[in-house]
Amino acid sequence: MKKHRQRIMERMQLRHDACAVDALSHLARSRSRGRLIGVHIRQGDFRSFAGGSMFVSTSDYAKAMQAVAAALDSNVSFLVCSNEPKTREEFPELVVTIASGTSPTDDLTLLSRCDGIIGSHSTFAAWASLAGNIPILPLENGMYPEAIREAARRFI
Repeated sequence: MKKHRQRIMERMQLRHDACAVDALSHLARSRSRGRLIGVHIRQGDFRSFAGGSMFVSTSDYAKAMQAVAAALDSNVSFLVCSNEPKTREEFPELVVTIASGTSPTDDLTLLSRCDGIIGSHSTFAAWASLAGNIPILPLENGMYPEAIREAARRFI
């Protein structure tokens, strides 16, 4: 896929709200302590899909983000995109920008502009990774912090 990335991106012109995406991207970067990691939280249909085995709670995403921050010596901030409303209070002790009121193509574009992505096992996060040519850390239910810290090294 990486071999054909350029041709795919040329054909996959995303229609997004350029003003909203640029403003949110700028806001997130201005809060950044170094690296900006996008977080794609997909929950809605994952609660019941495959018996809920792919569902990851918001608190588990927050724990994963804390593990990534520890692996990167806290030199990181996060941009959260989700198919459900989220608040900054759900991510204590982290520098977080929440994308709210954005469309799926806005979210995909925002995630692709980050330095890496923490995401669910979904093609959405994978497309954002491909579009931005950035690494992705697919989060799984029950993933241990040590495994997350190890995987976070791909963001360095």
